[in-house]
Amino acid sequence: MRTRDLRLLAYFTQIVETGSVRGAAERLNVSAPVVSKALADLEQTVGVNLFKRAHNTITPTREGEAVYRHAQNMTHAAEQALRSVENSAGNVSGTVSITTSSEVALSWLPSLLREFARHYPAVTISLHAVDEVVDIASSDHDMAIRALYVTDDDPRPEQVARLGLELVCAPQLIAPSGSSLRQRLSRIPYIGYAREPDTTSLLAFNRRSGKPTEIPVTARFLVNNGYTAAQFARLGFGAAFVLEPSVRDDLASGKLVRVSDQHHFGQVAVSLHLRDRLPSLATKTFESFIRERAESGVE
Repeated sequence: MRTRDLRLLAYFTQIVETGSVRGAAERLNVSAPVVSKALADLEQTVGVNLFKRAHNTITPTREGEAVYRHAQNMTHAAEQALRSVENSAGNVSGTVSITTSSEVALSWLPSLLREFARHYPAVTISLHAVDEVVDIASSDHDMAIRALYVTDDDPRPEQVARLGLELVCAPQLIAPSGSSLRQRLSRIPYIGYAREPDTTSLLAFNRRSGKPTEIPVTARFLVNNGYTAAQFARLGFGAAFVLEPSVRDDLASGKLVRVSDQHHFGQVAVSLHLRDRLPSLATKTFESFIRERAESGVE
């Protein structure tokens, strides 16, 4: 049996057990369209409808019930097999293919990867840094690490970390003290993102009151990722909106400065998304490692 078939059956069992595509998606920590596509692929593979669909409800057909009985046994056996060896680091080997953004890959992941490599030297990490969202369900990657903008009151229970956002520029671009954030940004060129070319404002939060304020900006330069934006800021092209870990050393050394010390600019929630409900032991080990470090407060 192909790994793809086992994954489709695993998704199918979750739809049956939760009673809906949405419920399965929440349990699997993937999007509903990913689960819908998996179901369509499975039905195409077996050549029959596995569910009756009516009035926003789905129930297994006779064929679906038969498939479920076998699929349940198979997925349970696979889970037992993984659990039988997952407590021994010495037995963990293989390759974990990960897709994430270049900024996350360069700023947040390195320290975690170094520590993981010390604990699991037989596991190879294949890291693919791309600045676009990859459909993990139809890709060759085992895991996607995503970073999504959030505000302070957004709980995001699936997150493994929160990273602050900074608005930074070269020190020579900062106007004399006393000027407001709005005044400063009216004089400093803004380095925007090609994926959001129509951005005309930033949301700034007062550090004391938490009150949000929209600050107008006009992009003079557009780049495709945060790493390039930070580099442009170091070279004095303007102000860049980037992840705090990517400029932490520059802020400490004075190569970059915050455009405003009285404001913060929100956060991004980092989350892990597995392609398979029953991933390889190496993939499961890496996921557990990252989650444990997140719970212990290690960034």
